[in-house]
Amino acid sequence: MRIVLNLMPERVLREREARSRRRALFGIPLIGLAVVVILYALIALQEGEAQIAARNAEQSLAALRSRALRVQEMQQEAETLERQRDELVAVLRQRRQWTNLMVEIGRVIPQDAWLTTMIVDPSTMTLSGFALRLRAIASFTQSLASIPGVTSVQLQSLQETGSAARRVTQFNITARLREPP
Repeated sequence: MRIVLNLMPERVLREREARSRRRALFGIPLIGLAVVVILYALIALQEGEAQIAARNAEQSLAALRSRALRVQEMQQEAETLERQRDELVAVLRQRRQWTNLMVEIGRVIPQDAWLTTMIVDPSTMTLSGFALRLRAIASFTQSLASIPGVTSVQLQSLQETGSAARRVTQFNITARLREPP
């Protein structure tokens, strides 16, 4: 059992209670406001630190961006060089093919015939020239068919020109060329 004895007048107790309630009514919001202000200050501090970190990261990235651009340029240059190398290898391979073709044509053309025009593309060849005798043209046409990579040799036209003392025959020959392996 508990006995509470209060010797203070009731009016003084009520005033104290009223003051205590007023303090509580003002104190709780003030404490809440203080907590909000402290939280705001902490958040502002963190945001400032984050901005500094972002600025530092941006400066670091700026240096990396120029390097990244340089690396990208170098990659593009390497791709261009690779493509040019492949094209050059193809041209050199074709050059060897054309060189071999020219050597073979030079080997089979008769002494009394000469070429004036030679048109070569990847799949066909057209030869124009003159010969002193028809037999030379026939021999040349047959010999062309024996060159590796040359097929479908056809005599397209013959035309005699010149004076009565010196007659020559102009000829046009076409042939198909096989792709090299």
